[in-house]
Amino acid sequence: MAVNMMKDLAFWVLDSYLSRYIKNIDEVSLKGSLWRGHVQLGGQDRPLEIKPEALVGENLPVQVVFGVLEEFSLHVPWTTVLGYGDIEVGIKGLYAVVEPTAAQEYDAEQEAQTLQALKTQQIQKIEHAARQFRKQQAGINTDEEEASLWDSLVRYAIQHLKVTVEDVHIVYKDTISVVGSSFVLGLSLDSIVMKTENTSQPESDKVNKTLSLNSLAVYWNSGVDAEEDLSWQYLKDHIARAGAQVPSNFYILDPVSAEIQLVINRSDAASGSRAPKMSASIQLDDLTLQLSSLQFRDIIKLYKAWDMMRANSVYKKYQPIVKLSPPSSPDVVRQWWQYAITSVLEVQVKPSKWYPQKISQHWRWFKEYLECYEKKLKQQTIPPNAVRKLKDLETKL
Repeated sequence: MAVNMMKDLAFWVLDSYLSRYIKNIDEVSLKGSLWRGHVQLGGQDRPLEIKPEALVGENLPVQVVFGVLEEFSLHVPWTTVLGYGDIEVGIKGLYAVVEPTAAQEYDAEQEAQTLQALKTQQIQKIEHAARQFRKQQAGINTDEEEASLWDSLVRYAIQHLKVTVEDVHIVYKDTISVVGSSFVLGLSLDSIVMKTENTSQPESDKVNKTLSLNSLAVYWNSGVDAEEDLSWQYLKDHIARAGAQVPSNFYILDPVSAEIQLVINRSDAASGSRAPKMSASIQLDDLTLQLSSLQFRDIIKLYKAWDMMRANSVYKKYQPIVKLSPPSSPDVVRQWWQYAITSVLEVQVKPSKWYPQKISQHWRWFKEYLECYEKKLKQQTIPPNAVRKLKDLETKL
């Protein structure tokens, strides 16, 4: 029973996070692979594609214009769960190019997907809070047997988790925040490995973790070519490695490596004593931080521009394609005046006028959604047509 509960929990967590960031996750195949103990997604010839709205919940006015994850793997030894087998998580080849949302042409379909992703995240937060409240009301937290089971599962995960991340390169390209100039902000990572040293001692109150960080670097290139092609292959070839920086990059943080020894004290006695619950020993290479005047200028401009982008996001659908820059023709100026008038009417004036037909329609959708959502809470499995109806109503509301 404990193994089945852990499988269901692992699937829920994995599916929730992967479906949030990765396109076209096959839930049936994912669940089957997870229950067999080994999940392998992607590969060199069939990488996973990152959703453009992957960062929507971070309150950033940016969008993923290109993103791939070459390989994701998860190995869970269900046959030895709560025993000695390691849970292994592997991420290899994460490459992404992010740009300001304001720099992209308005796409009604993509905007709908972004809004729906934001709604889904808000609903998930509400559902989680509601589940916690129901548990407290029902006194589930006082169930010693269940608490003991979950404590055992958490202990096992902490002691036997091994994570390996290799080849990460994420780039933010901005051509609009600084007038007449473009810049690129990049983060690259050769690898990071976290593992437990004393996995053979499951009864030990102390967990000894080792974290090896190799060539983490942050760079900021000011005055770059706005048309520079940041392709998948380019990102792969421009990751800083040990002792080998990328000459064309101007680093804010030079490639740094570190070895971290972490000791986690899980004993109950440590809670009431002065013994630390966690201690760390860090062996760090030379750490170099530097910032030029151009980079500092771009950071200030970016901070101000993001505030303007957030404020302008609700009007983006009405914005003209042509740019307004002096000297501009009368036709261009007329388009931008029309944009200002339309934005005020559509966003501020019309929404305040709820006609009887609109109120009635909204009320019908609301009642239908309540009925569907109540069925979802009461039933273990929901028919596909009911799921589609629920999502359709969430979009309308």
